[in-house]
Amino acid sequence: MQRATMKKQTKGAVAAGGAAVLLLGGLGSLAYWNDSTAIGGSTISSGQLSMSKDTGTWTDQNGSINPTSFKFVPGDTLTYTTTVNINATGDNLKAKLYADTSGFTSSGSLASETTKTISAKKSGDASATDITQGGTSLAISPTGGASAYTVVVTLKLPFASATNSSQTDTLNLNNISLHLDQVQGPNQS
Repeated sequence: MQRATMKKQTKGAVAAGGAAVLLLGGLGSLAYWNDSTAIGGSTISSGQLSMSKDTGTWTDQNGSINPTSFKFVPGDTLTYTTTVNINATGDNLKAKLYADTSGFTSSGSLASETTKTISAKKSGDASATDITQGGTSLAISPTGGASAYTVVVTLKLPFASATNSSQTDTLNLNNISLHLDQVQGPNQS
């Protein structure tokens, strides 16, 4: 009986050892020789897309104005000019600059009676692009650093179409914003 118990214990030990080998084999190789290597060989840096603007200047058809104290009347044309510095760095970067004028409001009819145009151009370029309308934007290409763009906001209250309901009204210009968005290039996913 003792011999049968020893055989059972031996069989049990062999089975447990075999199970341990199988379990370890599932976790990795028991081979003594192995190797690994790094894939890279370099580092990759990301680009940047950002913008900032200066304080800008306001004028009317007669010269400089202070917009907080100026009283807008039919026939006036107001112009706000600012420089926007755009940093567009990246080998395959494409971007667009556009304006959102959905926040151009007033409590009366002044906003609806006022025409607004926002144009942008790279400083030094001869022509500007109207970026007021939805879907219209200025294409921005990588420059390897900051580039200056001139943005001009023009507000006109046409003499012939102004009504009495635009009197003593206030235009809210705070919600007009410029947006700079990356656009997908042709070979990007």
